Amino acid sequence: MRAQHASDAAVRVTANFIVRAQHASDAAVGVTANFIVRAQHASDAAVGVTAKFIHPYEGPYLISRMIPPSTYELSTTSGKGRGEFNKEFLKPYLEEETSNATGSN
Repeated sequence: MRAQHASDAAVRVTANFIVRAQHASDAAVGVTANFIVRAQHASDAAVGVTAKFIHPYEGPYLISRMIPPSTYELSTTSGKGRGEFNKEFLKPYLEEETSNATGSN
């Protein structure tokens, strides 16, 4: 449990550092990290889709441009634009390490 809290704290520190770096220099935006964005999905009874079973975030996306004070333009890794989002809807994307999960030493 403590390891999880330490991991969460490290993620918050990293995310805050990245955001501060992006404010300092627009040239570095989109290069250092991937982000996911909160999506607003709706239920559809005709298709049999319930919103509570849909992933609340989409991504990963790169920040292609910062629009002060708190809006970011996102794009896919291939460069296709995704739209403009407030920083409240963004979250750092954490890639899973598959080499550690398999237990290979």
